[in-house]
Amino acid sequence: MISSPRSFHEDTLIARKSIVRLLAQGERLNAVLAEICDSVEDMLPDIKATIQLVAPNDDKLIHGAAPSLPDSYVQAIDGLQISPSSGTCGTAAALGKRVITADITVDPKWRNFIALARAHGIRACWSEPILSGNGVVIGTLAIYRMEIGTPEETEIEIVNEFKDLASLAIQHRNSIDAHTEAHARLSSLTANIPGIVLQWSVGADSKKSLTFMSDGVSEIAGFSRDELIKSPKLLLNNIQMEDRRDLLHALDECALSKQPVTQDFRIRSEAGEFLWLRLMVHPRSRMDGVTVCDALGLDIPDHMEFERRLEESQKELNSKFIELQRTKARLEVQSDALMRTADQVTKSRDIAEEASRAKSEFLSNMSHELRTPLNAIMGFSDIIREQTFGPVGSIKYREYARDINDAGRHLLELINDVLDFSKIESGNEELYEEWIDVHDAIRSVTRMLHDQAQRSDVNITVGAPDELPPLYADEKKIRQILINLLSNALKFTDQGGTVTLTAWYNDSGGYVIQVEDTGIGIALKDIPKALGLFGQVDSAFNRRYEGTGLGLPLSKSLAEMHGGSLDIQSQVDVGTTVTVRLPTAAGCS
Repeated sequence: MISSPRSFHEDTLIARKSIVRLLAQGERLNAVLAEICDSVEDMLPDIKATIQLVAPNDDKLIHGAAPSLPDSYVQAIDGLQISPSSGTCGTAAALGKRVITADITVDPKWRNFIALARAHGIRACWSEPILSGNGVVIGTLAIYRMEIGTPEETEIEIVNEFKDLASLAIQHRNSIDAHTEAHARLSSLTANIPGIVLQWSVGADSKKSLTFMSDGVSEIAGFSRDELIKSPKLLLNNIQMEDRRDLLHALDECALSKQPVTQDFRIRSEAGEFLWLRLMVHPRSRMDGVTVCDALGLDIPDHMEFERRLEESQKELNSKFIELQRTKARLEVQSDALMRTADQVTKSRDIAEEASRAKSEFLSNMSHELRTPLNAIMGFSDIIREQTFGPVGSIKYREYARDINDAGRHLLELINDVLDFSKIESGNEELYEEWIDVHDAIRSVTRMLHDQAQRSDVNITVGAPDELPPLYADEKKIRQILINLLSNALKFTDQGGTVTLTAWYNDSGGYVIQVEDTGIGIALKDIPKALGLFGQVDSAFNRRYEGTGLGLPLSKSLAEMHGGSLDIQSQVDVGTTVTVRLPTAAGCS
């Protein structure tokens, strides 16, 4: 029996407050969804409710919550294909609209599930798609009945109330996951920036709290990042006393005035020597009244002209870093808003959509803005290294310029790879496919890597049938895959070793491109790490072999964009074989 209108609204309000409270307390998504199902079942007797989520690849529904359904039924429908002929839920997810099955025994969409439903006493089903703020299907809320029939208008109204709460819970969890991923990317990016990247907050009571510090601090102060996060006084105690007073005064004034500040000071290094650092601080105010200070600490170089050029480039890079922090702050605002009241649900949803648009716009503009200062760094360091305008005077300056140039190129390579991944993840990367000659692509890439192979004293051999059919693919991306795989193989193969590139085609298996080396190999347990973002096996490995760790995962993503795959077979001290497979449809018929 359904509650009276007044009781219905009161019960809905109580349930909504309970669910929002769970979200504010950080409860697991499955527990929140189970609470929603329980609330629906309390208000609609004689039904069983279930919530399913759209899988990350958008083609299946996976289990979210079903507190009253038997495990055997839940397991059977977990992974349900999304299509207009795949049950009530699969159809609702595919069409993005309500689907009602009054009698499953006569509905063709249930022909593959009739036996399962009968075994559990299910006779009718009704499914509502759960939509995100921008109208994308992110799950379904389904109602099962043990008798034939269709829902009443009041029942539809009740379910729609809780469907919106389910949407809020799922988007809240997705927002937290996106925030965590953004923080991980920020840590990876700052790890490759010379100097120290810092962030601290100043509350209304003037109490300071250190919230972020890059690993570069250990090279300057001799303490690990974790030690300094727990006890920032360790870093302050290493600053010369008279400089410390001036620095703390400048930072207090910066937090009060909300104006950027640059302060130079001396700090004792791990070797006991005092180094001059320049700290550039940019304060900003959060909606809760807390002042957040973003800072970049750099060694002050002796060469004044180079210092001026470097400072200009670093300021541009720092401004982009601050913009990234502002995007992060907008995501934090979403989480704060969810902890207030259910009446602010619509406002929180609008903030989440704005943050998503800002992130996409920022990533699309990021390429030009980051590459410009990096090109300036590499260009001016080339001028100094080559002594274009006359002798520098000390060989040390030329060596430093070479190191700066190498570091700039390494950072540019990392940024390019990160941006490629961002394009792929956001769906902005496109394929420009055409018929290409595989032999030409292989010859071009091996010629390009010839000098690297000679420097490493590694022999490259190529094996491919004379008659290879043309490949329908994006030539630039196929070359990028080959360059990444061959460069990796050359880098991890010792002198006198061999790298072999083979390619073949057959009608049943499609194209296969394989790169095999006699290098150091990878342990079986470390292969998933090597295929992950910035994947490096261990610290000793990193120190010996430079690289961003993006070559293999980027190649894997490019292969998958073509509908193919990439896998690794490897044995430590024996070698590694990387195999790229492209489907028959991508080759010549």
